[in-house]
Amino acid sequence: MLTVGRMVWVSDKTGQKLQNPNSLTYSMMLLASHFDVELFLFSSAGVNTENRTVEGLFVEDGKQFYKTVPFPPITDNGVVGLNRTIREMGKTSVLVNPLPKPGKLKDYEDILGGPFAHMLIPTTTAKTFDDITAVISEHGSAIVKSTKGSGGHSIHKIFRDENADGFKVHKDHEITEMTREQADEYFNGLFSERVYIAQPFLRSVTNFDEPCDVRVHCRRGSGGKWFTDLIPRIGSKAGIVSNVHSGGYCMNPIPFFKREFGDNYKAVNDALMAFGRGFCEYYQSLYPKYVTSSVGVDVGITRTATGGGFKLWIFEVNNYLGDYPIPRVTDIIHQLHYYKYLAGVTGVTDLKGITE
Repeated sequence: MLTVGRMVWVSDKTGQKLQNPNSLTYSMMLLASHFDVELFLFSSAGVNTENRTVEGLFVEDGKQFYKTVPFPPITDNGVVGLNRTIREMGKTSVLVNPLPKPGKLKDYEDILGGPFAHMLIPTTTAKTFDDITAVISEHGSAIVKSTKGSGGHSIHKIFRDENADGFKVHKDHEITEMTREQADEYFNGLFSERVYIAQPFLRSVTNFDEPCDVRVHCRRGSGGKWFTDLIPRIGSKAGIVSNVHSGGYCMNPIPFFKREFGDNYKAVNDALMAFGRGFCEYYQSLYPKYVTSSVGVDVGITRTATGGGFKLWIFEVNNYLGDYPIPRVTDIIHQLHYYKYLAGVTGVTDLKGITE
């Protein structure tokens, strides 16, 4: 049986984040034995780099227990980025998802010179409020977000207040009126803390005026091949983005595309699937020293004025998909198949890693 350790966001033995029976990780633990895989979960607190052992949470006959074992042949990096513990384990374990987490600006710069550059939103680094007003002057409104933000929490939409000599700033579900001086002070304060980017606001919305995008969800599976799913995400009318964690929801792709695009639904579906197949291979090529098992791209869709046409835009690239957005049997199966594939092509049972 192949032993695989998955590092998760748990800093002690309480296992509080592992108890949810609806999570992808917990479900994968229960199903792993059917694939001849022993999967356990651990945190950095359980790793001893001196004697190269790790204390992890195991499940057997439906019961959970902790056990200390040598570094496993395969380590699945379920956390975001490459921390010191994962790098140390990678000296003897084959790492799954060992990519460093790039920021939004780094992703933009990498994609800018490639075959998907035409899908990028014009982006500039926002160092002062003048950088934002330049975008507003050209495009009518602007989106400003942190290069390290997640979950939609750092996103602002800014546009001019038609009834006053100032601006309206939309964040989360609130719209605040600001004078030029207030807006300048507010955003320059943000820019002093972290790096932000500014982009024109693109109207990617449903027929009901809800913000929406499509998560192009790619995972490696059997034979190391990429498998692509589409997950339409619809946000609250009062929000800016289609964040499912703040009042949004997901739909199955075909019903969603039929509802939104009518007879043109198949063209939209096929375009997104073709993009997913090509983009995950290209994104992997940007990191030749590492191999990732998952890539998720948030794609916006704007519509042309006539003829039912549309254009796809890359909103964001994610290389740590976690349990998002809901547990899916296909994700579990693909991941377990990928563990077996890695074991077959690398001979990892002899603990000779391939990451150095």
